[in-house]
Amino acid sequence: MKSLRAERVSERGAILVHVAIALMMLVALSAFSIDFGLFWVGRGEAQNSADAGAMAGAVALGFDSATDTSITGPAKLSAHQAALANLVVGQAPAVDISTDINFVACPDGTAAPACIRVDVYRDAAHGNALPTWFGHIVGLVSQDTKATATAEAGSANATNCIRPWMIPDKWKEVTAPATSFNGSDVYKRPDPVTGLGGTGYTVANDYGTIITLKPGNPKQAISPGNFYAVDLTDSKGGNDYRTNIATCREKSSAIGDFLTVEPGNMVGPTKQGVGDLVAQDKAATWNPSTKTIDGSAYAVSPRIVPIAMFDPAVFNAQNRTSGRFDQQIVNIIGFFVIGVSGGGDVTGVIINLPGQLAASGGKVGSAASFLKFFALVR
Repeated sequence: MKSLRAERVSERGAILVHVAIALMMLVALSAFSIDFGLFWVGRGEAQNSADAGAMAGAVALGFDSATDTSITGPAKLSAHQAALANLVVGQAPAVDISTDINFVACPDGTAAPACIRVDVYRDAAHGNALPTWFGHIVGLVSQDTKATATAEAGSANATNCIRPWMIPDKWKEVTAPATSFNGSDVYKRPDPVTGLGGTGYTVANDYGTIITLKPGNPKQAISPGNFYAVDLTDSKGGNDYRTNIATCREKSSAIGDFLTVEPGNMVGPTKQGVGDLVAQDKAATWNPSTKTIDGSAYAVSPRIVPIAMFDPAVFNAQNRTSGRFDQQIVNIIGFFVIGVSGGGDVTGVIINLPGQLAASGGKVGSAASFLKFFALVR
């Protein structure tokens, strides 16, 4: 009996061994679940930071400057600020504006700077690695994460906010006088893939150019900058024309579509419509030094309007005696409206603006496309 009791006494405390083993397993599991969970949270937030930076950079490429790739340019500055504003586990990631934000060729083959890539870091190399809570037990004192994203300011071919004006695309002047398209003057469309070549307006050459649009007479010769009133299907006269200047029609118009030119220059309704448009964002001004719009109350000022362009050679060859005829849209520019004169001349700046992709629309290469869409592409 004594021997049996001794054996029972010796088994007391054996459960501590099992508890100790179980505790070690629980600690290991905690280290895995908590520290590894923190890593994945950080990984997701780092990707959000990179995505936000890339999209902000692409939007700046589209709206502020399509060619300024410097570290002080709007694209890099916007990308940098957006990436830093999206914290990774409570701390701003490391993003060097010089080396971690780059302009690259797009996956679809569009040449730089149409795409912008942003790399963000929280790692030991940048002195901001993610912490660990239980990893110290096994000597793991920190963990690294990084993310990258690429966004594109791509070329669109349609808009749902076309204004009731058409202007001639730019031509090569050969035969005097330079005030009209005549003689051996030449118009050539750009390459439909690259947007290079041709004689028309391009982003590289004309972005930020201040031009004055003057009322044109459809029955007379074209002058550079002439604008012609067009029928937007719902136009019943001067009041509708005025309304269509100041508001969005919410009906898609694509490159390749036809618009009907109307007789008359409608100076009064033009002045009134432009006045209504400018009043929507009075404080907005064009900054020629930075090629940006300052003081706007909107992310995209309503004073940036799409204007259709036509082929001046086709226009010149048409019978225009009635003053009412169809013209095909060969390109669409963004136009920041500065103001209007007493004679109905409309002054503004050639700029980019948001656009749409229409399956039936024609193509204009990126160098000549002023309509942009924005998308994460990698």
